[in-house]
Amino acid sequence: MSFSQPHLIAQLDALQGLVRQFQDCLKQEGRALSQWPPQGLWPVQEEKIRLVRDLENAHALLSNTLQAQGHDMKGMDSMPAAIAQRWQALRKDLAQCHELNTTHERCLVKQQQATKQSLELLMLKLDQDLTYGRQGGCQGGRRLGKIGLA
Repeated sequence: MSFSQPHLIAQLDALQGLVRQFQDCLKQEGRALSQWPPQGLWPVQEEKIRLVRDLENAHALLSNTLQAQGHDMKGMDSMPAAIAQRWQALRKDLAQCHELNTTHERCLVKQQQATKQSLELLMLKLDQDLTYGRQGGCQGGRRLGKIGLA
């Protein structure tokens, strides 16, 4: 093993540790999203943002190390077995993270749409006249117009 290999292995192991933390965070996010309303989602989101920053920094560090040695990430699979195996495991775990994150994104979009529809229904109800007088005239509230004219 050359001098650079232990350093690369250490960086890959650190990156793998961050990816595992990110996977755990995504699993927590999934549990929060499985409830309605989601409970404890904000702290998970903050942790997720922190981990993404840490992952970006670790990625940049690895990229800089590879460039300094005359390599890039495209050639990681052709490196010595200890590095290539770690790289392949890392890519597999990152693909799983991407899949989980995409699923959660779709779930959040659907929840956002449902909340928007609920709010629109509530606003329509609130904007209708609240009471009727003796002559059948509306009193209170505000009138947005008639449905037939919309």
